Amino acid sequence: MSFTDELTEKNVVLKKETLKLYEKIRKLSKDKISLIFKIKGKLLEETINNYKSDFSDKPVKEAIRNYTGVVFEQLSLNIYNSSQLKYMNDHLRILSAMYGVLSPNDLIYPYRLDMTIKLPKISLYKYWQKIVDDYFMNEEVIINLASNEFSKMLKNYSGRMINIEFYEESDELELKVVSYNAKKCRGKMLDFLIKNQIEDLDLIKEFSYENYIYSENLSKPDNFYYLKFSNTFIHNSR
Repeated sequence: MSFTDELTEKNVVLKKETLKLYEKIRKLSKDKISLIFKIKGKLLEETINNYKSDFSDKPVKEAIRNYTGVVFEQLSLNIYNSSQLKYMNDHLRILSAMYGVLSPNDLIYPYRLDMTIKLPKISLYKYWQKIVDDYFMNEEVIINLASNEFSKMLKNYSGRMINIEFYEESDELELKVVSYNAKKCRGKMLDFLIKNQIEDLDLIKEFSYENYIYSENLSKPDNFYYLKFSNTFIHNSR
């Protein structure tokens, strides 16, 4: 059974805040869009055409399938069973520059926008801050697998936030973050959480992928570190 077949409720998400942003962008000139989005050529034309068309003319897609970055590519959407899909929809929330906060099964329209884009007279962080704050107000714990860019949206969260970091040893024996590998690991961890329907925070420490293992030495109660060493010697990271 496919992911789409498992969805029992389908609601198109079209917040007034989203519409306001959309209208703001579609009124920009081609040169302004090119400057703000830092794009040109075919990608610029596609972006302009996307924003110039009405929402009603666009196909909708589940939020979890709308994103195709490295993190989301690691999810086994087509093989999750009913229980795993329910866990994902109950536990996972996606931070979005266009929609604020999304559930995996929310139906959304395609868009191109990230938190680093500076729209005229609008700070996307300030724009979504209250909505994000209110949304997570009653959440006791958040496992943060978001990028630094989107993690900033959670700056006012007052509950317990567990940040996940992936480091590997360089040739100079220093620890560093390799961006692509860290993104892939965050996606693999999310897949691990969904497949195993993790509720016990200590079980997150059991996650490992391509020699990244939990480090007891570096980790703190709210900061879990996973290390990958460059040589074949055995390191006691626990």
